[in-house]
Amino acid sequence: MYAKQITEIEMLLITLETATFYERDVIENRIMQLATADPESLIPIISANTGKRSYLAARMLGRVVRESENFSGRIKSTMMGFLTSSNFMLRLITVQLIGNFGQNTDVQYLINQLNDEKTVVQIEVVRSLGKLGDPQAVRPLIDLLLKSDSSTLRYTIIGTLDLLGDQDTVSVIRTFASDPDAHVRSKVKNILQKFE
Repeated sequence: MYAKQITEIEMLLITLETATFYERDVIENRIMQLATADPESLIPIISANTGKRSYLAARMLGRVVRESENFSGRIKSTMMGFLTSSNFMLRLITVQLIGNFGQNTDVQYLINQLNDEKTVVQIEVVRSLGKLGDPQAVRPLIDLLLKSDSSTLRYTIIGTLDLLGDQDTVSVIRTFASDPDAHVRSKVKNILQKFE
């Protein structure tokens, strides 16, 4: 049964790659039925790293995890391994799952991921660190903030530092009051108003 289920899921994923908007919903619901019964059946498909199909399987596994709120065991250890995948979408999905279901013991994995080559992954790492709320992330976030060229990343880091930081963090945030980006300046202004 296990092999048949993977085969059916794989066939559905292949179909999903070219499905119309209306077909996608039906196909995704069927994949969810199969994957909910056996979430680990998606792992070999994800691990094959076949580009879009692996991404779709990881996205479906992410949905299963979100609905079951079970991010542990083999699923968690496999997904954590995807933090080093060449497929940035797998890294992104894993970071999102850690942010939503991780524990403080996972913070170091996220801190290590702050140097990801893709800004979109870095932004999600920053958000996830904010969700986990561990103050050990403050110093690495400040370091990234000080060297970031991305206004979106700076904006996100400043918001997360507002959640995690203390009075000392405010002095770092204050240095961005004249940031070239209007959104960053506005974020800094709003944060500083709370401390005045």
